[in-house]
Amino acid sequence: MTTRYSSDDIKAMREELPYGWTTRRDTQVLFNREYQVMLERDLDGTNVRAGSGFAHAQNATFFFNDGNPPWDILGSAAEARRSRTRCEKAMFRFASGKPLDGLDYAKES
Repeated sequence: MTTRYSSDDIKAMREELPYGWTTRRDTQVLFNREYQVMLERDLDGTNVRAGSGFAHAQNATFFFNDGNPPWDILGSAAEARRSRTRCEKAMFRFASGKPLDGLDYAKES
């Protein structure tokens, strides 16, 4: 069975789920699909704090792309679940000061 989300649900997920991470000004930043910084932390994973501003995609690692978003718009509920799980793991690991290794959708086997 395929789950269909409303446009309001999709908008909320685009804002509340992480889309990727990158480094800027000696910090790591976690950003959403709108490229708004959600969280930032020191390069060693410490001092996690709320972020602000926008992230640039240059040298970024992404947890999904438009072909496999956490919301099921293309009919692939299993892929949407995998993407959402990657996003949730990334948020937890980032906030816990842990590395984000293995969460890049492009390297998933």
